[in-house]
Amino acid sequence: NNNNTNNNSSSLERIELDCNDIDDESAGELIAALNPHHHCNLVKLSLVGNNIGKNACDALGDLLRNPKCRLKELYLNRNSIDDGCVSVLVDALVENSVLEKLDLSSNSSITAAGWQALSTFDGKVKVVGAKH
Repeated sequence: NNNNTNNNSSSLERIELDCNDIDDESAGELIAALNPHHHCNLVKLSLVGNNIGKNACDALGDLLRNPKCRLKELYLNRNSIDDGCVSVLVDALVENSVLEKLDLSSNSSITAAGWQALSTFDGKVKVVGAKH
């Protein structure tokens, strides 16, 4: 374990942890650790093909609400995201003006209602996976 997160966190721009079998609780803890009280330069977070659900989405909601967060691309395809998770993300996106791309493709538990809620951000955030 490298304990230099406080020294280097402001320079970290991309995290890609695709297909690492990260469970929801661990993902939530990881994302919470990325939500600093200081400036954050993270622009891309990719957690494709893990087991992300409600805990991680709650932490992502907090991250996206942080006015110091500069995250532009969020890849959550092939996870365990459902309409409850989408609701958390939608609430956070109302307060976020930075995120440009959200990939939720291959999350089979998202229903038409979830995709409809996300469609309110058309033009602001490119949502990948939406079934219009």
